[in-house]
Amino acid sequence: SSPRLHSTLEALLQKTKLSTKLEAMLRARATKSRASCDQLWKYYQRCGHADRALALLLQLAEMPGEACSLNERIKYLELAKEQASRMSPSSEDAKQLGLRLEVAQKLQLPLLTKLGALAEDDGMTPRWREAAADECSRLQQL
Repeated sequence: SSPRLHSTLEALLQKTKLSTKLEAMLRARATKSRASCDQLWKYYQRCGHADRALALLLQLAEMPGEACSLNERIKYLELAKEQASRMSPSSEDAKQLGLRLEVAQKLQLPLLTKLGALAEDDGMTPRWREAAADECSRLQQL
């Protein structure tokens, strides 16, 4: 995935309605490609498909592995919460997303920061630094 290809895809999605084949290709790629998923949710939002945009934002927030940092996941979760709130402000989905977002921002992110500092601390034994680094990797997930 090159930056040039991303910018071309973004320009294409902003100016045209997707053909069924191109949309299907992007949906298939969205399960593995963060860039495709990111562009597709924006396209769906512009076209008024709020439910599809919400589903892709959640997919981005929960993308497995190291595709996104915790800060990026939080950003996608914030966008998903906004989208769900616009769709139905008092919905259970919007409330659940708000709770997930609060846990990520107030617990997970500060803990990740502290564990990251421990993993870098030369005063700690290698065993504890390694354990802190392992926990940092796990905390990157929502």
